[in-house]
Amino acid sequence: MVLGNFRTTVKPVVVIVLLFLLVLFLAGCGTKDSNTANQEEKHSEQVSSEEIIVNFIEHLKNGQCEDAKKYIVEEYKKGLIKTDNEKLTSLLFSQLHYTINMLNEQENNESINIKIIAPDMLEIARQAEGKMYAAKPEDAGDIQTQYFINRLEQKEFPKKEFNVEIKINKQNGKKKIKPTGEFLKALYGGLEEAYSVLR
Repeated sequence: MVLGNFRTTVKPVVVIVLLFLLVLFLAGCGTKDSNTANQEEKHSEQVSSEEIIVNFIEHLKNGQCEDAKKYIVEEYKKGLIKTDNEKLTSLLFSQLHYTINMLNEQENNESINIKIIAPDMLEIARQAEGKMYAAKPEDAGDIQTQYFINRLEQKEFPKKEFNVEIKINKQNGKKKIKPTGEFLKALYGGLEEAYSVLR
């Protein structure tokens, strides 16, 4: 009889202790998650403009265009990729070399002067001028793209140096790149002009 009373008394106590431990565990998880989020937020605010530029270009060089977009001001993300051909984009970006020259700081905006060495797509196009023929006009774009891919795969092609000013703006407390036409031209080595030469 005493044993039966002991069991009925112990069961609720064990349940209460287990519930208490569960609540403590869940509270600890919540604190850890919010601490992690706060640390990530502080880290993103502390990232220097140079780090943002380096991370952005390195993501492009490694073919991680979607990851690179997180460093760009929201309204400019769609304009980052200038060609539908993933292989051409990847080859172009993989050939980029850059040097950060100077940082100009202002109250809410910063600008960084950077030297970019990229394939000179305009010169590559000029070398093929008058030598490309398409049986159908609608095939011309594909033939041009394949020519550019072939030249970049050969690893021997003219290069061009671009000196550009990159704007860094704050968006929702985080530093983001505001890409200018000049910056995009340097990243692509003048690809848009190169296509116009071959039309």
